[in-house]
Amino acid sequence: LDVNDFTPGAQPVTVSGAGVGGLGAIMDTTTATAVGVNFRDVTMAADTTFGGAAGRWDIRVRNSTGAGPGLRGNGFNLTKEGAGFVSIACQRDLGVNTPYWNMNLGNIVINAGTLALAESLTVGNPAKTITINSGAAIQVFDLGLTNPLVRNIFVSDGKINGSGASTDTNVFTGTINATGTVSIRPDQCVMFFNGPITGSAAIAASAVDPGRIYLNGANTFAGNLTVTNGTIGGNGSITGSLIMQAGTLAPGQMDVLGTFSVGGNATLAGTNLMEINRAASPNSDRLNVGGTLAFGGILKVVLGVGAASPQAGDVYQLFSKGSATSFSSIVLPDLSALPGGLSWNTTNLAVNGSISVSGTGPANPPTITSASISGANFVFSGTGGTQGNNYIVLTTTNVAAGITNWTKIATNQFQAGGTFSVTNVIAPNAPASFYELQVP
Repeated sequence: LDVNDFTPGAQPVTVSGAGVGGLGAIMDTTTATAVGVNFRDVTMAADTTFGGAAGRWDIRVRNSTGAGPGLRGNGFNLTKEGAGFVSIACQRDLGVNTPYWNMNLGNIVINAGTLALAESLTVGNPAKTITINSGAAIQVFDLGLTNPLVRNIFVSDGKINGSGASTDTNVFTGTINATGTVSIRPDQCVMFFNGPITGSAAIAASAVDPGRIYLNGANTFAGNLTVTNGTIGGNGSITGSLIMQAGTLAPGQMDVLGTFSVGGNATLAGTNLMEINRAASPNSDRLNVGGTLAFGGILKVVLGVGAASPQAGDVYQLFSKGSATSFSSIVLPDLSALPGGLSWNTTNLAVNGSISVSGTGPANPPTITSASISGANFVFSGTGGTQGNNYIVLTTTNVAAGITNWTKIATNQFQAGGTFSVTNVIAPNAPASFYELQVP
């Protein structure tokens, strides 16, 4: 069946085999590339080949609810031939009991062109595989954080592409066995690789900004990871070297601090984005490098979401080692509005990869200034903190006990002007209690 830009709509189609000349039981010989609704109800009766010379055709379901039609794979294998683009999409909400359209596909082989999987669907059968051969591509479009592609993927000189808006997500959880040079490219969207990437391949990563790639697995692919655009990050590791030609290096993921490890050398360029949070452990994003580390591009350090302000004496280990080269510029959080004459010390960046905060700290440490009983509550308050920073409330019934033996009962933040107020319910039969304020 040559679609030829025809739209049969909801008419059922049963399909099998490789088609004339092996070019596809369904194909499209036109060059039109627009999104279409060529099919809504396709049933595979045996192993099947989809094809297309240069254009695009779609199996696309837009029912708002219900089970509905779609692609019914019945466990059979699907092969993609031809340089064209075939998209299978489920634009609907199936409800909590059937959250995703399960196509029940067997093995998937992409020999040429692109096979796209979009939105609320799953290929099913996680024990089956996806094979992407030289020059071919799989494209995922907003499958969602809770709908990972659970397949082992074998890719040789092929492409793994993502598409969607900047908030759209696509997750891979299987093992990706890669050979040759493999391209990973998100078009603005976010791609998570939670399983390992193995094999002899080199990985070429690029993106249409603000596309992001997060490598969270223990990746053992033998070649280098080369980044030419977009953002690379994650909490995983690579065995080879990292080459940042451009783009952004951002260890961790989605505004959560993390560590990215490189077994070989790391050459930095573009922007190196590091988040810090003195209350976290570790207190910053970090790049660990087993080989030589070469600084380059811009180092941009920002406060993490909800992070307390830096304080005198803070040390942030951004890199596992120093570098003989330097960044073209360094952008750090502004400390001018904080008390204590704070300033950044970057001299150890070249030595051991860390930055620190110098200064005297607040002129007066946080102090409890008043205590009272209000109804059934005991309330104490005070001043002298740094607005937005955390403090810990400790208590004990034995004031002579060492501070390590006191019990933590609350963690709060200093309010405007560094003030604080703590309310405790009075337990009439409890022994006398003592309170202490601790700054992390």
